[in-house]
Amino acid sequence: MSVIEIPLKNSEEVLEVSLSDLHENSNEILSILHQEEAPLALYLNFALEYYKRGMFNEFELFLQQGSKAALVTANQHKQQLLILNCLASYQIKKAKKINLNDPSSQEEKKYLFEAATSLFNAADKIDIRETISWIGKGILLLTKGQLDRANNIFKTIIESTENANNIPALLGKACISFINKDYKGALACYQRVLRYAPDLKPNVRIPIGLCFYALGNIKMARTAFERVLKMEPDNADALIYLSIIDLNKAKEVKNETFLENISKGREKLKKAYQLNYKNPVVALQLADYCFNKNEYEKVKLLANLAYTNTNVPALQAVAYYNIGRVHQATKNYEKAYKAFAQAVRLDPNNILAQFGMGQMFFYKSTISNIVFIYVYDETPSACECFEKVLAADPNNYDVLKILGCLYSKLRNYQKAIDCYDRISRIPKSKNDELNESNDYEVWIDKAKLLEQNDTKAALNAYEKAVKILEDTNERVPPELWNNIAVLYHMDGDLNMAEQMYHKAYTECSEKMNLSEVDKEYYDGLETSISYNVSRLYEAQKETLKANKIYNQIIKNHPRYIDAYLRLGAIEIEQGNYKKGIGYYKKVLDFDPKNVDAYSLMGYAQGLMNQIKLSRKTYEKILKDIDRYDLYALCAVGNIHLIAGRNSQNKQDKEIFYKRAVELFDKAIILDNQNIYAVNGIAIALAERGYTDVAQNLFIQIREVKSSVEAIWVNLGHIYVELGQYQSAINNYENCLKKLTNITEIGYIYQCLAKAYFAQAKVEKKVNLMNKAEYYIQKSFFIKPKDKSLQFDLALIKQEFAQLVIDQPSEIRTIDNLKKALNGLAISKKYFTALKNVKTKPVNYDISIASRREEHNETVRKAVLQKLEEQEDLEKKKRERMNNIRIQREKEMKERELKKEEELRKAIEEEKRIERQREELALRLEKEREEESLIEEQLKEKKKSTTSKSKSHNNNNNNFINDEEDDNMDYDDSEDEKKMKKKRKRNKRKHDRDESDSEKNYDSENNYSDKEDDLNFDGGNSDEENIRSIKKRKKYALSKDIISDEDEDDDDDEVIAGSKSNNSSRNKIIEDEDDNYDEE
Repeated sequence: MSVIEIPLKNSEEVLEVSLSDLHENSNEILSILHQEEAPLALYLNFALEYYKRGMFNEFELFLQQGSKAALVTANQHKQQLLILNCLASYQIKKAKKINLNDPSSQEEKKYLFEAATSLFNAADKIDIRETISWIGKGILLLTKGQLDRANNIFKTIIESTENANNIPALLGKACISFINKDYKGALACYQRVLRYAPDLKPNVRIPIGLCFYALGNIKMARTAFERVLKMEPDNADALIYLSIIDLNKAKEVKNETFLENISKGREKLKKAYQLNYKNPVVALQLADYCFNKNEYEKVKLLANLAYTNTNVPALQAVAYYNIGRVHQATKNYEKAYKAFAQAVRLDPNNILAQFGMGQMFFYKSTISNIVFIYVYDETPSACECFEKVLAADPNNYDVLKILGCLYSKLRNYQKAIDCYDRISRIPKSKNDELNESNDYEVWIDKAKLLEQNDTKAALNAYEKAVKILEDTNERVPPELWNNIAVLYHMDGDLNMAEQMYHKAYTECSEKMNLSEVDKEYYDGLETSISYNVSRLYEAQKETLKANKIYNQIIKNHPRYIDAYLRLGAIEIEQGNYKKGIGYYKKVLDFDPKNVDAYSLMGYAQGLMNQIKLSRKTYEKILKDIDRYDLYALCAVGNIHLIAGRNSQNKQDKEIFYKRAVELFDKAIILDNQNIYAVNGIAIALAERGYTDVAQNLFIQIREVKSSVEAIWVNLGHIYVELGQYQSAINNYENCLKKLTNITEIGYIYQCLAKAYFAQAKVEKKVNLMNKAEYYIQKSFFIKPKDKSLQFDLALIKQEFAQLVIDQPSEIRTIDNLKKALNGLAISKKYFTALKNVKTKPVNYDISIASRREEHNETVRKAVLQKLEEQEDLEKKKRERMNNIRIQREKEMKERELKKEEELRKAIEEEKRIERQREELALRLEKEREEESLIEEQLKEKKKSTTSKSKSHNNNNNNFINDEEDDNMDYDDSEDEKKMKKKRKRNKRKHDRDESDSEKNYDSENNYSDKEDDLNFDGGNSDEENIRSIKKRKKYALSKDIISDEDEDDDDDEVIAGSKSNNSSRNKIIEDEDDNYDEE
């Protein structure tokens, strides 16, 4: 069509407007349309022609004038709706062109959206059900990002019958599904569009291919794009997507097809760029290609080109990512960070940009030795960036390894371990099951994290690292063997530790023989391994071997201070305090400010009871070396605690406690996690009487550091003071599980004994006193010369006797009384020895031992008296129980005899019932015989009656008397009925007799079962039950007989009531019935 005809007003003529003259005559055309009151369709036709020619201002102008003309034009609602929808759609298109990153244009965009909304509302006033208007509103909401509302509109349109295949609605729903990553739903919609509009432009096969690609079906995606190229050989979109598929395939499959795929991908990419270099996807793909060729300037140009030619935030984010990685490659990290941050802001789901920004954070943390740096307040941390990448790609090996390193630096060990666990289970390929990692470094890093809290898991990780190295024929580093040995050492497996140390030492010696290694490093490592072996010998109590190695280390390295310190510790442990202090002084000769040497010296002086000298040694550390040394602060505080505890002067006691608390408080200020200082404060409070406050402190310390044994012991002491003995026992037992030192174990046994002793005295329970004795015996076994333990043992035995005496006679036993007597003998022996002890001072009260020794005899006499009483009581009790037993046996025997008698009677009853059955059977047989006889008599009688009737009829001239015939037939019929009833009656009676017999038999059996179940006490109930059952049997039998007689009488009445004229015959039957009834 080259012209558009405008009909002239009030005329049949038309004005032809040539389409070639549209450029110059727009105003004139509008004037003509207005003057001639042209149909609205012409406004729309001219607007579309202008749109085709790219004259968008004229397009919009004609639509606006058309909408105004519609206000004065009637009966053109359809054309008015089209104009309004077309104009609203154009407003949406203009809004989409505005750059999202241009803040100055956002107001204009908002205005355009409002204008489109207003136009759709105007269309709704004309016809709110118009489908085109609803599609336009859906597109508007989609453009504004209100996906749910837009989806509801498209869904409603498609679900209606008349619009089930509405192409714009299907496309809108497909687009929303794709954005929401519902690729299957999007694919279904696009395929419906393809079915109803296969030639739609732009080609719907492009989004179909993208859906297949997103679903992982690369083969179908390629087929879709190739189909587009067959239809449109110059389709840039299909070319670029096929290029991406070819290049990705080359990355995944590096075989003989690698170069072929690369070549195909490059050719398609080149052709796509030539066809449409402004296509953002083409530009970004080409930028990636140039980056791999290190053509960084081209990358920046292409990225900027892509950014300026798209309003899609995801594509703009990829453009910024390419710019960022160019800056990263050129080590311009500040600009790289900004570019990555901008990419993340545009598309937070861009995992490549997140990874790049995480790398920038990691780089900055490495430089500044911290993990988090916030250059910009709104930027996430490195961990957050990598976590986002991990959420999108859960099996990313590099990201997991980086996160494990970051979390370990943050001391978030659990998250770090989780990362390494995930690394160790990454599958080798998509089709493989989960396999353990073969990267030994991962297992080593994981083991280092586990060393503090789970030595067994750490050992397992180290051993897997060793296995990986051995399987690949690589040498295991001596450091790794040493770490494994140390863990075995810490775990108490000293034999395995020794083997691992030997392997470490051997490997290190072999390394030393190699020329290309750092011999100084391996010499130091060999010395460290030797030192660890010496510590192992110490743990094995082989001090001679340990001394030998320490001396050899000192010979090779005279200033190896740790060897001197361990030699001093060995001497101190053996009681050679002066010799041990001599080693510490040698260390001070090398290093006059060595805190460890002073600390160990102060500890040795304390063991020598040189408390003042010990305090001065610790104070020297605080004054001259390090006034913030936590160990020295706590040590001096403990010394003040001991002084306060031993002081008899109340004022001095308060001063010592106050000074101790000040020192502990200072230690807590320096280290708020120092539980030893808090423990010291809690002890001071407890000893000053503030047990409730001390208890709360000990509980808090235990929650923070449950591995410290002293906390459990002190908390146990507090519970004993508060009378909460079971809680004290629980704390002592938990502490016992953690101890390995035999002396400390003996002390805990003593604490347990005292707790059980106190609990036994309060609760008056002998079993608790037995436990107290058990634990004091165990402690005494460890320290047999400890006088205080002898005192405690004697006291427990004496108190045991007292508890037994105080017990009620029904609870008290002769065994406990005898045990008490034996214990009192031992108690007297110990108290006598403790009273006359010669070596003083002693750690018990001698006066109490003397009084207890005197009290022992009193208790013994009481025990003897109770023993005599208990024996008499037990004798009477036994006699009474014997009489009861004899009486019970007698009653049981009587019940058994009675039961046997009842059983005999039941058997006899069963026999009687069987006899009744036999008699009944005989009677029935007799009745059958009589019945047969009666039948024969009836037949003979019938024959004689028939012959008489015939002769009578012949005498009366063959005259037939109908009435007589009828009566004769009736009499015959009644006889037959009577006979049948007789048979039925006999049969019913026979059946009932059999049924009653069976019931009687069953009830008898049931009675027997119930008797077996219920007769367990031998009472009179059995006899009564049998008697009642017998009565029921008799009653049932008599009842059946009576009912039979009644039925017989009824039958007789019926037969008697139907007598005929033949009286002689009826009389015979009645006589027979009477005879039967009598039977």
